[in-house]
Amino acid sequence: MLKLYEHPLFNGERFGWGDLSVYPYVAGSTGHGVAPRADSRLSAWLGRVSQRDSVAQCAAAAMDALPDSRTLGRSSSKGCSCASTATTAWNG
Repeated sequence: MLKLYEHPLFNGERFGWGDLSVYPYVAGSTGHGVAPRADSRLSAWLGRVSQRDSVAQCAAAAMDALPDSRTLGRSSSKGCSCASTATTAWNG
């Protein structure tokens, strides 16, 4: 069994489904003021994963898809297929 404190990512050395599955929850919690301690392993992991091009692109697309005060109540034509974006660039 891999241990996060021994490896940079949940899958060991490679970005994988564990990272892809956990990232939205950890990143989302930071937006609600529940960030991991700055000196924690989880914070270091979040920094590494956030720097991946596929994750950064998806996070930006997700932010763009959020309604602002002018479009609240209307559906947005923008969207993000984060899982497909990240999976496509899995080895990148």
